[in-house]
Amino acid sequence: MTEIHPVPNNKIVAYALPGTEESINTLIRPCNVSRDWMDATPERYAYRCVPLTAANSMGWELLSPTRSTISWSGYENGDRLTIENETRHPFAALSHFGGGAITWYLPFLFRTPADFGLLISGPANHDKANVTPLDAFVRSDWLPFPFTMNWRVTEPNKTVVFEKDEPICRIMPYPISLLNDTQIDIKNMS
Repeated sequence: MTEIHPVPNNKIVAYALPGTEESINTLIRPCNVSRDWMDATPERYAYRCVPLTAANSMGWELLSPTRSTISWSGYENGDRLTIENETRHPFAALSHFGGGAITWYLPFLFRTPADFGLLISGPANHDKANVTPLDAFVRSDWLPFPFTMNWRVTEPNKTVVFEKDEPICRIMPYPISLLNDTQIDIKNMS
C-alpha cells in the first residue's frame, strides 16, 4: 500500500483504492453550479441569489458509476431495499444497513491537512424525490480507511433512479477547530 504522508494545508489528497480502474478520476469533479430547477425559473432568476449559487459550487462531487434503480418496501413490509444496477461496478449502489438506506463505497481514501475534516453531504440544492442524502463529518486528517456515502429512501414502494454520472456525494474541507471552539452569542437587536 502507498505510504500516506502529511498533507499540505491547501490540499486534499484522494488516494485511488487498490484495484480501481485508471478512469476512476472521472467519478470526481469540482461541484457544478447549475441545477435543473434553477434553470427552469423565469429568466433563471434563482441564480441571482448569490449565497444559493455559491453553495452549489462549493467542494467536489462524486458521481454514480452506473445507473441504479432503487425501491424500498418500507418497515411494515419487511424493510427490503431492491437495487438494480445497470452495470456491475465495485462502487455501485448497494444495501448496507437497512431502514431504506442506500450505500455507495467511494473509490478513494481522502486525506486532509492536520485539524481538517471533510463535511460529507449530497449535492447542494439538488432535488431528488422520495430520497434524502445522509450528511456526515469524517476525520480525514487521520482516518486510515475510506468511508461511504448514504442516502435514505423516504417513501416506500416508490422507484428512485440515480443516473450514471449523477452527483451522489459532495465533500468539503472543514476546520475542526470551528467545531470545537466556535460559540453562538445571541443578542437583542434593539
